[in-house]
Amino acid sequence: MNKRNTLIAAMGIVAIVVVGMLTGLFQQKDYMSMQYPEVEVPVDEVHTIRITTAEHRIVLEKSDEGWAMTSPIVSPVEQPPVNAILRRMRKLELDVAVTAERSRYEEFGVTPELGRRLELEWPGGRQRLTVAGYGEMFQSDYVLIDGDPRVFFLPRRFGIVDHPRSWRDKRITHGAIESMRSVTVEGPDRNYVVNRSPDGSFSLESGESLNADAARRLFSQYAMLRSDGFSDDVAADDVVGEPTVTVRIVRESGETVVYYKDAMIHLNVAVDALESVHHVASNRLAVLAPLKEDLVASE
Repeated sequence: MNKRNTLIAAMGIVAIVVVGMLTGLFQQKDYMSMQYPEVEVPVDEVHTIRITTAEHRIVLEKSDEGWAMTSPIVSPVEQPPVNAILRRMRKLELDVAVTAERSRYEEFGVTPELGRRLELEWPGGRQRLTVAGYGEMFQSDYVLIDGDPRVFFLPRRFGIVDHPRSWRDKRITHGAIESMRSVTVEGPDRNYVVNRSPDGSFSLESGESLNADAARRLFSQYAMLRSDGFSDDVAADDVVGEPTVTVRIVRESGETVVYYKDAMIHLNVAVDALESVHHVASNRLAVLAPLKEDLVASE
């Protein structure tokens, strides 16, 4: 072989090597049989959870009072989504490795633009991974573990809440009906007190005969009252200062006052113990603070 042919052959080999490196041609072909990474997180010790997407960076931190979001919004958070993440991370089940080629990451939704970056931190340790976002090609969950080029299929949905608004705790009041002693409603055509006796019976303080089912529905609203969302542009003092309707719930442990203010399209809601102003649909007032005539038993 002359020098020219030798040079051409050498250049061809170099080209093949370069293309192979770029396309993953020479990556290990038996990646499916390689040992899977062991992902075990001491979930009871986790104190920080970070969720990063192309649009948001959410930081959740644990304190003595429980979990709260510290960025981009400072707010108490819903506990079930936190529990779901920690439950999955206690022992992450990696079903099968579907690819190790970076060129296919988009197909499985684990690129920075599509995936949901999850980071859990505990004293002396940290675990990072990327869970697939949503799209036509990745309706099931796939995960990319930091330090491993393979994309793994997850047999069960991971269930990451990836929008700050969805993390916020929408609970306004919560507590068993059995702990409630009275509900006082004050407002237009709504000035009355409903008492609950230790035996579970209800009565109107004014003495009229009471529809027990209607009274029980009223009390059940405040056993777990959840809002429809938040009114971050409204100050709590504006609601508390001039409420449309006020509901006072007396429990064995103390008193909670809920203030409703008509805002045309909804009712803004404030509670002394909460910093945030919530809102509920206007039509919910009929059950949250019914007219007195709707509670009185028909003769």
